[in-house]
Amino acid sequence: MKKFTVQTIKSGVSIVEVELEILSGICEPGFQPIEWKARIIKPDTFHMKRERTVDGKREVFYEPDIWCWHAFYDTKEDARVAATKLVEQQFAFNLRKYSTTYTDTDVTAAITTIMFVPLTA
Repeated sequence: MKKFTVQTIKSGVSIVEVELEILSGICEPGFQPIEWKARIIKPDTFHMKRERTVDGKREVFYEPDIWCWHAFYDTKEDARVAATKLVEQQFAFNLRKYSTTYTDTDVTAAITTIMFVPLTA
């Protein structure tokens, strides 16, 4: 199943198309019927580095990360709205925390730098 998520990295905010494998939320204690978890199959940048010891040797491998339902958006437009809101909240936070002033032009410029990363085959 393809969905979209918002990713923040040092260079800014981006909207990433991801391929998911939905995991059932029925057996999870505390989950409501509409809540679920998903394993991010693609892209590989969302895979987490894991280590284990087998026969005294350390083995490093990567496996898909698991995220909850609220991190995903059905449409690219929903993800864009969330990314825009995130950028605005980052500016407001920096004003409160560090007294860093900003203008509407700064916010608009940051919003225009939001990148879309499509899922490649």
